[in-house]
Amino acid sequence: MDKSLFIARYRLNEHYKNLENWDEKVQDYLEQHAKYLNTLGQEGSLIFAGRTLLGVDDANLFGISVFQYSSKEGLNEILKKDPVILYNIQSVEVFPFSMGIQFFKNWATY
Repeated sequence: MDKSLFIARYRLNEHYKNLENWDEKVQDYLEQHAKYLNTLGQEGSLIFAGRTLLGVDDANLFGISVFQYSSKEGLNEILKKDPVILYNIQSVEVFPFSMGIQFFKNWATY
């Protein structure tokens, strides 16, 4: 089966742009989110993921994940099971992506 590249852009839902609304449950869901993405990486769907290093109240805060998957619709179904989406902490939008230039061999661990 052919696979295509997609970028998933995660954004905090409005309620969580205020740290006063964060509790242990939110932190737990974020940890589950990281584990979920890690599992997708181990299964071969996730290429990499990360986020901007901005505060939760910054409008430019977002996370991205790059996936290799058979279809946008199929990826959307997988992402609906991500704990941060399931529990409405973040929203996610999926976009088709084309790798233009890559230098992965030159990347250091950050």
